[in-house]
Order: sequence, then structure tokens, then C-alpha cells
Amino acid sequence: MSIIETLKAKTLELRKQRSHLGPIMQFHTAEVSKIGKGNGNRDTTEDEAIQYLKKTVQKLNENEFADKEEISVLESMLPRMATEDEVRAHVFHLEATEGLDISNKGAVMKAVRSKFGSLVDMKMVAGML
Repeated sequence: MSIIETLKAKTLELRKQRSHLGPIMQFHTAEVSKIGKGNGNRDTTEDEAIQYLKKTVQKLNENEFADKEEISVLESMLPRMATEDEVRAHVFHLEATEGLDISNKGAVMKAVRSKFGSLVDMKMVAGML
């Protein structure tokens, strides 16, 4: 099940339960849908939805008045992020098989982004180099 489908299902579940989070999750669902609609009238991609959820969770964590239940629900929808060991193994694999020059920071970042997409923290990758 995709992130968008999961978000819609969770929203419907919370609204049926008449939870205070129902309208809040409806807002997040609408915001995720707007991303694609505002950018060429298309469907929102998985990477865009993941980036929205990551950014939203980060903003809510910084806000001392944020609803902890909302943060918990949004975090539960995020997929597992790539670990530093997984990224390092991928970079070394590309170095060995495709001759990737690990001193070229841009090429390494591009290769990691193409493999993991939004499931990797690019700040972590930059810190590794």
C-alpha cells in the first residue's frame, strides 16, 4: 500500500471514530494531493508524499504546542529510512562495479539519491563524505 493510500485509509478510520485527529488528517491528505495538482495537474508521487510527511513531522516536533498524537500517526506512516551502513555499502558497491569516483561528492550524492530517493537523509550522506 502506498503512502498516499495509507494516509487516506487512516484519515477515513479516524473520521469514522470521530477522533479529533480526523479533520487534521483530512488536511494532510488534501495537502499531499495539492503537491501533484499544483505541479502539472498530476498525481502526487510517493517521494513527494514522503518528503511532505518528513517535513511536517519535523515542523511539528519543533513546535512545543503540537499534538503528540498527530506526530505519532504521521511518523507511523513514514517508511524506514536507509541506514548509514546501507548507504556506505551501496557507495562501495558502485565504486567496485561501476568505477564511481568517491572523491566526486556530486556523483556520489546523485548515485545515492537515485538508489534510495527520499528514504535517505542527504545530510547524513554529506557528513559521510
